[in-house]
Amino acid sequence: MESEIKFERFTTNEDQIRNKLIFTIGGALTAFMVGIILSYITFTIGENMIVSSFSKGGALGSLGGSFAKGILNNYSLQLIGMIYYLSHGISINISSMGYSESVNIFSLMNYPESANATLLLLVPLISLLIGGYISAKDTNELVSGIRAGAYVTLPYTLIMVLVSSIFSLNFSPFDYASIDVGPDIISTIFFSLITGVLYGGIGGAFRGLLKGN
Repeated sequence: MESEIKFERFTTNEDQIRNKLIFTIGGALTAFMVGIILSYITFTIGENMIVSSFSKGGALGSLGGSFAKGILNNYSLQLIGMIYYLSHGISINISSMGYSESVNIFSLMNYPESANATLLLLVPLISLLIGGYISAKDTNELVSGIRAGAYVTLPYTLIMVLVSSIFSLNFSPFDYASIDVGPDIISTIFFSLITGVLYGGIGGAFRGLLKGN
C-alpha cells in the first residue's frame, strides 16, 4: 500500500514537471511568434521610417536611400527579424571590407526620422508578458507566478540565439564588396535574458494574481 502511494506521488510529480516544461517552452515559443507578428505589423505600417532609419541612421548611411529600398524589398524577412531584435536593445552588426559598425534602438533614437523607434520597446514587453502568462498556467499566487513566468527566459534566449542566423543577411551592392548584417550574439544573449526575466516574470505575476483571486 505504501509503495503504491509513493508510486502515485512520483507519477504526479513527473506529470507536474512535464506540464511545467510544456507550458514554459510553449510560452517561449508563443512570445517569439507574437513578437515576430508585431514586428511584421511595425514593418508594414512604418516602412518609410524603416527605410529612413537604415539609410540615415549611421550604419547603412553609405548605401543611400535607393540601396535601402532594395534591401527592404529583397530582404523583408530578415528586416522583420532585425526589427524584433532591435526592439530588445540588441545590436545589429554591419561589416564590409574590414569595416564594422553597430546600430541599436538607442542609437536610432538620436535621429529625428527615427523618433517613433521608442515604440518598438513595447514589442518584447507585450510578447513576453503573454509568454510569461502562459508559462505560469499552473500557479495561483504572486511569487510562484513570477518564478514560473521567468522560466521562459532560458528557452526564449535559446530560440533568439538559434534563429538569429535566419535574420542575418549578406548582399553585394557593388561588384567588389559584400556587406554582412545581422544580430550581435553577445547582446542577443544579454538582452534576451534581461527581458525574459523581467517581462516574463511580470506576465507570470499577472497569472498568479488572477488565479489567486
